[in-house]
Amino acid sequence: MATVIILDDEPRIRELLQTSIKAEGYEVFSSGSAEEVYAFIDRLTSEHSVGPRDVLLLTDIRMPEVNGLEVIQTLHEKYPDLPIIICSSMLNTPVVEDSYEIWAAENRIVARLEKPIHLPHLLSRINATLDKRA
Repeated sequence: MATVIILDDEPRIRELLQTSIKAEGYEVFSSGSAEEVYAFIDRLTSEHSVGPRDVLLLTDIRMPEVNGLEVIQTLHEKYPDLPIIICSSMLNTPVVEDSYEIWAAENRIVARLEKPIHLPHLLSRINATLDKRA
């Protein structure tokens, strides 16, 4: 079963996303900490023989402890096949737009969605991404 990881500093957003994604039949891990996400992915891929193609990350960009762009870069270096969806209200900044164009061309980012998140569209993107990789 595929796992969706949610990295967002807002607990209410994480809870809403977790509930909706679990209802689709996915395992879900959510956290506001990039370090917890890194450790979870490392543990998941090493202990459970799960490849990054069985995992999808949803990440915010602007968070107090870490920049989501740095998270994407760090994870891509270690897990280049890990699909990532950005969910943020910061999508229209020049830095995010430039990074997205480059990373989308390299298949690092499979989608970017503006907050507030339209759940049916997000769930459709998750299903399409993970079904295609199965």
